[in-house]
Amino acid sequence: MKQSILILIACVFIAAVTTLSYRELRSEWISFRKGESLFAQERYLQAAQCYTDALAKGLSVPQLFYHLVEAQLAVGNDAGAIETERAFSASSASTPDTEFMLSEIFVRFGRFEQAMQLLDRSVRQKPDNRRARFRLAQVLTWMGSFNIAVDHYNILLGDQL
Repeated sequence: MKQSILILIACVFIAAVTTLSYRELRSEWISFRKGESLFAQERYLQAAQCYTDALAKGLSVPQLFYHLVEAQLAVGNDAGAIETERAFSASSASTPDTEFMLSEIFVRFGRFEQAMQLLDRSVRQKPDNRRARFRLAQVLTWMGSFNIAVDHYNILLGDQL
């Protein structure tokens, strides 16, 4: 009986030390996960604050940037969203595919200029990315840049490369 109690106490102690250590050593992930919970509840202002905290603590994963940009746009902080996008684009985590994902967020919020810039950069880095080129042509059409959009549609159809 005494041995069982000692084992139970040791297990509780180990669990407590592990939890406290994680909170200290991986606080950026705690902030990110709290932000994810708030984001799921559509509490975008609070989520953006948690994401910003995680970013300040050194976390740099695409999902953090996607949700931070979306939260900032949802609360009307367009300048913050553009600044976040630029920071992400300059980071090592940025790829043509991640830039495509960010462009989709800007499209959903009707920020076509930012979406166009991201898609254009994605197509320049990876000219055979048909998905990005098609979305770029769509965005250009919505912006009224029909001639440039037609050029991209022609490339997709194989008329020129």
